[in-house]
Amino acid sequence: MKYVTLVAFFYCLSVCGATVAVVPVVVIDTVLLNENVRYEFKEVKENIYVKVSTTDEKTIMSMLRLGVTVFFDIKGKKKQNVYVKYPSKPLLSGQGKQGQRQQRRRQQGQGQLNDEDNPTPSLEEDKSSRRMKIKELIETDYPQHAEYSYFDDTEEFHVLLNTLDISVSFTYDEVEGLFEYNLTLPKTKINTDDKKDLSKLALGVKTEKIKREKNNDGGLSGSLGGINLGGQQSGGRSGGGQRGSSGGGGRQGGSSSGGRGQGQQGRGSQNNREQERPSDVLLDFWFKTGS
Repeated sequence: MKYVTLVAFFYCLSVCGATVAVVPVVVIDTVLLNENVRYEFKEVKENIYVKVSTTDEKTIMSMLRLGVTVFFDIKGKKKQNVYVKYPSKPLLSGQGKQGQRQQRRRQQGQGQLNDEDNPTPSLEEDKSSRRMKIKELIETDYPQHAEYSYFDDTEEFHVLLNTLDISVSFTYDEVEGLFEYNLTLPKTKINTDDKKDLSKLALGVKTEKIKREKNNDGGLSGSLGGINLGGQQSGGRSGGGQRGSSGGGGRQGGSSSGGRGQGQQGRGSQNNREQERPSDVLLDFWFKTGS
C-alpha cells in the first residue's frame, strides 16, 4: 500500500492592512508499507531522507546482522550503481560484549549454563532482556563505518564524521520495540547533472544474502551480540522466516544455517538443530518516489 503526500504550506502576512502571500514551501513525502516494514522517503530542499522502520524482531536482527543497502536510480530502472551501505561489512556472530562472553564459554567447553545457574525467564522478562541487548549492541558495539558508491567510485566513511555530508544510523526504542534505519544525504550524491530532476527516482532497500559456512563459530550462524529470539538458548527453536507480499515488490525470506553443536553429538541431532535455526528475513524492495 502506497501513500504519497504532497504538503504545501501557504503563509499570509498582514502588513499595514495588506495581505502578502509568501511563496509556498513544498515537501514531497512517500510512505510505503510492506509486511512488517515501513518505508519512508522525503525530499526537502537539498537533501534526501530515507527511513526504514519495523517492530518485527526477526527483521531487526537480519538488518543488524547483514546491514542495509539503499540504492538510487534517477532513471527509474532499478540499477544498482549508486548506493549507501551500512555497515560496510556484515557482522559476525559473537560480536558485541554479550556475544563475546558466550563465545568464550563455548571455547572453554562450558557450553550453556545449567538450569540452576540460568533459570528460564518469563516471556515478558525475556522480551525485555532481548530489547535491552539490541539497544546495547546499537549504542555501544555496532560498527561506525559505511560505504558510499557512485558508479566506479566507492568510498568507506565514518558515519559520525565525514566529508560526504552523509548521515546514516540505526536507532531503537526498547520500550516500544521500534527499530529505525535513518539515512540523510545531499541530492548531489545521487545526481550530479543539474539538468536532470528526480521525478523518475527509484529507490531500492536490500539486505544482502551472503553464503554461510557450517560449523564455523566465527560465521553468521548463532546469536548476534548474545541476542537470541523466541526466549531460547542459542541453537533453540525460534521459528522460520517470513515471505514478502506478492504484489508489493518486496521479497523476504532466507535459509537456515547452524553453528557448532555442544559436546559429542551425532550428525542427526546436529542436522535437526540446523533446521530449527531461524531464517534471515531478507529485504528486497524497490519503489518509485515520484507522485
